[in-house]
Amino acid sequence: MASEELQGLLVLPDPSTASVDFVRGVELPRLAPERIGPDTIRLGLLEDGREFRLSLRDLYRHAYIIGMTGSGKSTLLWNMALRLRATGGATVVVIDPHGDLELDILSSIDSLNRVYLLDPLRKPFGLNPLDLPRLPDRDHAISLAVDQLIAIFEKVLKLPETAVNVRYLLQILLRLMYSKTDSPTLGDIYNAIVGLKLGTLDLPVDDPEWRIQTEMLQKLQDQTFLSALSRLEPFAHNKLLSRITSRTTIVLEEMLKPDSLVLFRISKAELGEGLLQLLASSIILRLWFYVLERAMLGKPRTPIIVFIDEFSEYGGATGCGDYII
Repeated sequence: MASEELQGLLVLPDPSTASVDFVRGVELPRLAPERIGPDTIRLGLLEDGREFRLSLRDLYRHAYIIGMTGSGKSTLLWNMALRLRATGGATVVVIDPHGDLELDILSSIDSLNRVYLLDPLRKPFGLNPLDLPRLPDRDHAISLAVDQLIAIFEKVLKLPETAVNVRYLLQILLRLMYSKTDSPTLGDIYNAIVGLKLGTLDLPVDDPEWRIQTEMLQKLQDQTFLSALSRLEPFAHNKLLSRITSRTTIVLEEMLKPDSLVLFRISKAELGEGLLQLLASSIILRLWFYVLERAMLGKPRTPIIVFIDEFSEYGGATGCGDYII
């Protein structure tokens, strides 16, 4: 661009007519929070030698850590998780897609009291993502569960924006199943879609509205059924996936007491990306349902801080880094 064009785009004030103090550079303001008290954790020292600490309430507003590989993100999470647990003011949950973070944390703990390590392969556990939250109003619980599960399915089953019919099919079948049970499975949904297509679906419902909707579903194109079945088939026929996602075997009320440390080791290399995303999303969803249940039932509330290593692996996230929720 010519200098005349540049001057038209970028106009600097003239010091002879405008009072402007031009400087080449200034120090950044010292905005580091000053925290003291038993509910704070030490992260390190600033360049000027001051100690940098965060309080439990700081973490209520969420945080994520961005850095290059090897810059120390996982080590920082490891130290924060251990120091936060030492304050005794919260339950600490760690989700790790590699498996190394849990081992580092365990090697740094003197006592394993109230420490839970959950590994779907080495220390098997089950977690059904379709378990209905135990809210006072069952209709509210169903509405909430269906809404959240459809959002998870979009990520885990990789549904494109154009898959409107598949979303509709899953949404109607979820509501239909919740009308009969609080714990349907992904395999149940697969079998229901097959039965719906073949006209052998055996879910007796007295409500005429459901009968109308099932008749509408049967008129969907074959491509809709094939698209849904191809995505759900591994969870219906793969023994490992079926075992992990069909029945919840962990007792959250026991694990999530104050001063507990819960470590979920879900290795992407061992489980694959699809199951990793489903398990991670299900864990976070179940934790949220647990907190919501206790709040709505008027039970004592304990802060639950979740550390997610490599949170971008779980779908729906941008960038790379670690996360504290």
